[in-house]
Amino acid sequence: MSASRAQVLLNDVAAHVLHARALTPGEQHALEGGPVIEIVELTEPTAHLFVAAEIYGKGIRAHQVVHADDRGHWPWDVGYRGVRGGQPVLGVRAERPASAA
Repeated sequence: MSASRAQVLLNDVAAHVLHARALTPGEQHALEGGPVIEIVELTEPTAHLFVAAEIYGKGIRAHQVVHADDRGHWPWDVGYRGVRGGQPVLGVRAERPASAA
């Protein structure tokens, strides 16, 4: 995903969180005019968020916004054709909340 598209996506998620509750790992959400996203908790955030770990300590937690491709496939699905080079998922996918099943 291009940097400008990623910026728009993250701004859309931030706008959602400002006006609603924060999304939890395993939860999917269709962004207006954008892709469907799922939140994944990072397995080892200190391996990716060096500055945050330096400031807040090694006990930090972080979430990743993972997006489906234009056909609704996720990076963990066979046939995913999202961004060039794939989309690394930095954590283990959580069980979906019962209300979303």
